[in-house]
Amino acid sequence: MMMFDLSCHAMLDIETLGRGPGCPILQISACMFPSGDTLRSVDDSTNFNRYILQETTIVLEKSTLLWWAEQPDFAQLLQRTEEEGDTIGSSINCLDYWLRLNNITYLWSHGATFDIPIVLHAWKEQMTDEFPVSYWNFRDTRTLMSVCGCNKLTEILPFTEGHKPHDALHDACYQANCMAKLLRELP
Repeated sequence: MMMFDLSCHAMLDIETLGRGPGCPILQISACMFPSGDTLRSVDDSTNFNRYILQETTIVLEKSTLLWWAEQPDFAQLLQRTEEEGDTIGSSINCLDYWLRLNNITYLWSHGATFDIPIVLHAWKEQMTDEFPVSYWNFRDTRTLMSVCGCNKLTEILPFTEGHKPHDALHDACYQANCMAKLLRELP
């Protein structure tokens, strides 16, 4: 069995009102991969989670808005952005601090073309520093799943009780747990 030091790996997940760079981000979350057989919990104090207030003028993608309208917790997500939200600039600055503080070397997302490219676009608009994770250390869950013969995350681990789909923190923790399990099981 191959052994990986998972202490420098983190999973990033976002919730947005669009599907590409420049779209409004509602929530940015990240969590470090679990060490050992312990699952990463959404209640872990080391997790990163920010809700983002939207500017008064934003461009929405109709297809994304229609998709969100079918999701049961969309109103709750919008309410949390209003009550707990911060600016995109402050949220990106906090993400920078979290990544550096935790010495994150490998940043994962569930798919190569969504979370990381959207966050990088927001980063470039808000920050003057280089992104703290090198582009060659971006990792994609779907590639590892394909190599391991998995089609869905639920083939790796079942959802934990209380999991909230399309909550970025819940999804990031679940995805990190799944990838850590796959990495630990590699021959």
